Amino acid sequence: MTVNDLYNQKFVAKQAETAQMIQKAKQVITELEVSQAERVYGLFTVKEPFELILSNKEITRKISGIVQQVTPGSFTANDTFRIILYCGNPFFTDMENSVVSNLAYESGFEFELELLEPPALEFGRVRESLLSNLYNNGNIATGFTATFTTEHPCSGVGILNARTREYLRSTKPLLPYERIVFDTRTGQKTMYHYDVNNNETNILNTMQLGSTFFQLATGENPVLLQLQDGYTDHLSVVYEWDDYYAGI
Repeated sequence: MTVNDLYNQKFVAKQAETAQMIQKAKQVITELEVSQAERVYGLFTVKEPFELILSNKEITRKISGIVQQVTPGSFTANDTFRIILYCGNPFFTDMENSVVSNLAYESGFEFELELLEPPALEFGRVRESLLSNLYNNGNIATGFTATFTTEHPCSGVGILNARTREYLRSTKPLLPYERIVFDTRTGQKTMYHYDVNNNETNILNTMQLGSTFFQLATGENPVLLQLQDGYTDHLSVVYEWDDYYAGI
């Protein structure tokens, strides 16, 4: 056997070994692809709710919906499967909803020593305002909730959009530590009453004639707290809404 024959034998053997290693690597990659596809498929169950979050350097927004349909494949290499997601509300929102209260807390004392570790005790007073500015950062109008609570009996709680003159009012009496909630969101427009035991009652029948479930336009929305009978200085209201974006 010549030197060339010996070299050729080693070269062929090395080629066979390399081809074997490449084949094993391809097999491992294929198994990983199938495993990943199975994991992704396992995340989706028909009729289950989901939340899709899209993020870049500037914004992070979300959209919610349900899984409508899942069409599985055979989970072989280069296989595909289809997942259909249904969003009843087609608009993206911020990660956190907006909250505004007609109550503001003002400090009454200042000390040279600042207490950073809890529990810290703060002295001051509550400043009440009948007018609240609800700022809609989104690019379309949105509904909201208004939750009323009181320390003294009252009746005829309501809110007035100072710009459009639209109002929403209930004739239901409100007792201390009870709540009345107005909901103007699309598909959920109604009124609720919660007693001290948190029992819920639909009170849409107490909606005053002429009331509308008005929406928050984009930008500023000056909303005035109103009361027919009682003291507004013992009445609080908390507004909550999502800023909606047509696209991201």
